[in-house]
Amino acid sequence: MSLIGVIHYQRKKGQYSIIQLTLMIVLLFPTFLFAQRWSEAPKQYTVDDGLPTMDVYHIQQDQKGYLWIGTDVGVARFNGYDFDLFTMGDGLPNNDVIRIREDQQGRIWMNSIGPL
Repeated sequence: MSLIGVIHYQRKKGQYSIIQLTLMIVLLFPTFLFAQRWSEAPKQYTVDDGLPTMDVYHIQQDQKGYLWIGTDVGVARFNGYDFDLFTMGDGLPNNDVIRIREDQQGRIWMNSIGPL
C-alpha cells in the first residue's frame, strides 16, 4: 500500500500518528522547508569602501543602529553609508581596539591592546 493509501486508510478511522501528520505537512507544504532567503547578497566592505583596515577585531551595533568596528588603527563607526574613524588623535588611549560594548545608558565602552 502506498503512503497516500495508508494516510487515506487512517483518515477513515479518524486516527493519525505524529509521523503521518508530519509526512502530510512535509508533502503538502514543501515551501515551509526552505529557510529565509536573502533578497540580495550581503555586502562585504573593504578599504576601498572606506573601512580603515581589513584587520577587524570586533563589531558592535548600538541602540541607534550604528556599527562600531574595532580595528588595529582605531574605531570605525558605520552609519550604513559612511565610515568615521576615531583614533588616539580623537582621545582613544590606544588604536588597537579589540572589544566594544554598549551599556544601558547608551555609552560605548572599548577595550584595547597595550598601554593606556
